[in-house]
Amino acid sequence: MLADKKAAFEASFRNVWGTSVSGISMFTVDIEPKEGGGPDWTSVEETIVQLFKKTLISDVRDFVDIKRWYKNDINYGSTNVNAQMKNQMKRRLTGLTTDDRVAELIEESIDVQQREDLDILIW
Repeated sequence: MLADKKAAFEASFRNVWGTSVSGISMFTVDIEPKEGGGPDWTSVEETIVQLFKKTLISDVRDFVDIKRWYKNDINYGSTNVNAQMKNQMKRRLTGLTTDDRVAELIEESIDVQQREDLDILIW
């Protein structure tokens, strides 16, 4: 009886249900933008436009003022946790790319980091 239910379910949802590889990867990029200036400086928005022009991304969300907390010192004996905690305000881009373009997206992000003096972390 369970096999019949499974077959009926698969027949009803065969267009949206599958076990194959999608070929799509999600990426997250944390950016700490610097102040504008210099001949090679571009904004985060211009960077997004360039990624679209190079067809490296198909969808992107831009989150402004993401607060990142991290522990600066791993001193387990210390009771002053507040002195060890640091935070940064960042922008976070999340989006979609194809599996075939992930390496190119990483290389382009590194180029952008060096060109714009950004702190970029790709997940």
